[in-house]
This record gives sequence, structure tokens and C-alpha cells, in this order.
Amino acid sequence: MITHNEEAPSPAPAPTEESIVIKAISLHDDFKINQTSNTIEIRIMNSFGHYSITIHNNDDLWNSFKHYFQNDFNIFSNIVFQTLVQKIDNGVKYTIIKEDFDEIIVKLDYQSLFSFSIQITLENELHKIKLLQDRIIELEKQNKEILMNKTQKNKKNQLLTQGWTIIQKTDAFPHENAPDLPPYKGGNPVSIHNEVSVINQIKLSEVFKTKQYGGFVYFQLQQNQNTGSLYFRDKSSEACIKNLTKISSDKYIKLNAGASSAFICDFYIPPGSNKDLLIQKEKEGFDIIWDEADKPSYTQEWIKIHNADSLPGTDPSIDYETNDVFDAIKYSEQNAYTGFCLTNRAWWRNQSQIDLIKNLQKGNSCSFYISPGVPIHYIERKKKEGFKIETVYMDTSLNSSPDDY
Repeated sequence: MITHNEEAPSPAPAPTEESIVIKAISLHDDFKINQTSNTIEIRIMNSFGHYSITIHNNDDLWNSFKHYFQNDFNIFSNIVFQTLVQKIDNGVKYTIIKEDFDEIIVKLDYQSLFSFSIQITLENELHKIKLLQDRIIELEKQNKEILMNKTQKNKKNQLLTQGWTIIQKTDAFPHENAPDLPPYKGGNPVSIHNEVSVINQIKLSEVFKTKQYGGFVYFQLQQNQNTGSLYFRDKSSEACIKNLTKISSDKYIKLNAGASSAFICDFYIPPGSNKDLLIQKEKEGFDIIWDEADKPSYTQEWIKIHNADSLPGTDPSIDYETNDVFDAIKYSEQNAYTGFCLTNRAWWRNQSQIDLIKNLQKGNSCSFYISPGVPIHYIERKKKEGFKIETVYMDTSLNSSPDDY
């Protein structure tokens, strides 16, 4: 412990080998201070590195001892500067009470009628960096856990395919070919006579599962009836579904000069993929061949959801008003509206049937109606959540015994 302005101690006995320790070489007379009207930065260096602290006039440290300095930050700042840098005899003495790799603690003492004793801790810059690095690692870990939990929750709420799904005359991520999947080399000819056999082997391939490819495309030029090619996509199946591109589209033709809708170009999506996204793609006009276990069924009539609404506030501005359900259904069909909320008037919606049923909200005084084309599995899911759903038949004689799914 070293004290400024103290008398030198008597010579100590010669140290034994057991008492010899390595200590930092201190430069206690070399404090550096930067002052502003509301901050003071104190710095010092020893053989362990640079140590510093910045005290603000609104932080907890200052608030803990400001009463010693008449609550005036400038008085405190000037006393510290006079004591540590100018070495003015102002009655305040400083003592280094701790000095190690992590920190240096400076104690300021003033003995008088208004005496005080305060401690200021200067942290090693390297230690600060390590603390920040540890904090970043911890935050990244927490963020990863949050994302993982969110992903697991989303997957839990998703309906996933059980078998392979084929999207005809379609590609995803054209030309972004993944590394070859032995023994089926991407781009190498595959006998068209063995196409089904080869593709079935790929479907069962453990290598494909290990690689976690999101799908593959089978491509064959129509004029060459004997060979085709396989290309794999090193993307998630969800990303592949979202990126599906019809080979008849301008986008695909620009990427593939001379492309023709006559080509065979089918994209294969593996099991465990987002069925809702695939259903949406089918509604967008993609030709999908479903596995027998995954074939979706859809409502054939309008459905009514009691005491519910969906996507409130998104209704287009319509002059036409009605409170009659059959009149509202006819108007919706004439104007391609997919749903409406009915109270003493109708509020129209033009989102997809999937979006409408996914975003149902309970507790409203109105009833909500959705046009034909709602996947049945969504109705089953919403019924488990407590929604009361029934079919609305345009033949009113059938509505006396509603189909309650």
C-alpha cells in the first residue's frame, strides 16, 4: 500500500525466496485526467496495462458521495485534479489500496471538520474488453436460445408434410447448385428410363437427410428423350418453397436463354416441409403433386365463425352496405372478396383464405365469414382453440342443420 506524502518507512528485512512475488511496476505519479463540465476521466498505467474510469455527473458513483462536495461536480473534479495530478497540498491525501491485473482502487481521504473518505476504482482496459466480450458471448447465447425457442414454437404450430412434394414445371434458386450428392452427380445425365428409380433412391438417401438439402430439381430437355439431370439446393425447404419460380415466367426465361415450358423441370421438396406454404403456392397457381398422406382438402362452401373477426382495420373502402349474410356473400363473390365481418353492416376483406383463418380473433360481437377454399386442417386447428365454426349453405333449407366440422 503506497501513500502520497507519507514518510518513507524504515528499511525492511531482506526478502526470503518464499516471500518474493511479482508485482506490477506502478507509475502512481503519472495520473492523467480529462475534465469537462459533466465528466471526469482518470487514467493511469502500470506494467499490467492501462487503467481508467469515467465519472459522470448523473451516475450512481457520483450520487453516492456528492454530498461531500456540496453537490457540485466541478468542486469534486477540481479536487481530484489538484490531488492526483498537480500534487497540491489541499489537505486531501490519496492511497492506492488495491492494485492487481483487474483494477486499481484509489482512496481519497480528507481529515477536518467536514472530513470524508471515498474510493474510486480504475479498471484495466483489457479487463473491460474481456467483460464486454463475455457479455457479447452471453447475449449471443441468449439470442440463439430465443431464436431456437421461437423456431421450435413456429414448427410446433406448423403443419408439416409427411411425404415428398413435387412442384411441376418449376425451379427454385436456379443455377445455385449445391455440391454433388454421390453417386448422383448434379448435371450428369441420368437415364430417363431409370428416373423414378433414381429419384426414389434419393428420397430415401441418408446422405440427403444428413446434408439437409431443401430439395432438388430434375431437369430434362424435351428434345432429348433419353437423359435428364439432377441439381441439388443447399437451402432450407422453406426457402426453396418461397423461391419457387415457374419455368414459363419472365424471371426464369431471363436466367435461362432458350428455356421453354415444354422442358421437364420438376422440383422435389422433402418431408417435414411447411405444408401451409405449399398450399399457398398451390393457390398461386403452381401445379403440385402431393404425397397421398399430404393431400389437402378444402371447404366447398362459405363458413361462419361465431363471435370472431380477422385482420380488423384492413377492409377496403366500400360504399355498398348490407346486414344480410346471403346478400353479403353474393356481393363478395361478384367482387372477388374472400371474407367479411358482419354486424349491422358488412366489413369486407380481400386477403387469402389462409391469412383470414390464421388471424382469427375471439371475443368480437360480429361473426366472420370466409369464402370456399379454406384448408380443412385449419378449421380443425381453430376448433381446438375454441372457435365455433359452421358451414353456410346458399340453399337455406340446409342451414337448419349446419355442418359443424
